[in-house]
Amino acid sequence: MCAKIVVVTFVLLQSIVLHAQDPKLEYIGDITIDLSGKQTMIENDQLAWDVPGGTFELKSGGRGTLENPCGDWADIQDSGTFAMNLRCNIAMDDGSVIYFEYRGKFQFDEFGPDYAEKGKLITPFDGTKYWMALPLMKTTGTNYSWVNETIFVSKGVEVLFPAEGVKPYAKYKLYKVNY
Repeated sequence: MCAKIVVVTFVLLQSIVLHAQDPKLEYIGDITIDLSGKQTMIENDQLAWDVPGGTFELKSGGRGTLENPCGDWADIQDSGTFAMNLRCNIAMDDGSVIYFEYRGKFQFDEFGPDYAEKGKLITPFDGTKYWMALPLMKTTGTNYSWVNETIFVSKGVEVLFPAEGVKPYAKYKLYKVNY
């Protein structure tokens, strides 16, 4: 009897393990965050940027614009990594508003500080060696209520830091985590 229980338990556990899947990322759109040319150093290791606008585009067709209040803060860690914290409202084309925030990490590579100073485009592995964020979205709008129930990951793909003659911005690819 004990052997039967062990065999049945083993078969059930094996079935569960075989059907378990790792989470998958599904691309859902892009967000481009306009950065003002003015950075405010709050302390030696913390800076803040006003975010005067930007765009939010979903692959499914929804579009929106970033509106105030909107800001980006960064704590600069001893290693030089920026611990980012952004909070914005996104006014969607259907009249609804999505509250958007993220926490993330950004690390320059050996060329990044020079690129940033000169206003040169920074992309993954050409100015930055790590740039990821975890967005959180919520809304009362019915067309986008699915964002309230979804986990997101974003990957930074382009950034221009403030420099003479440059309109600074940061662009991310957005992914939802499917289980």
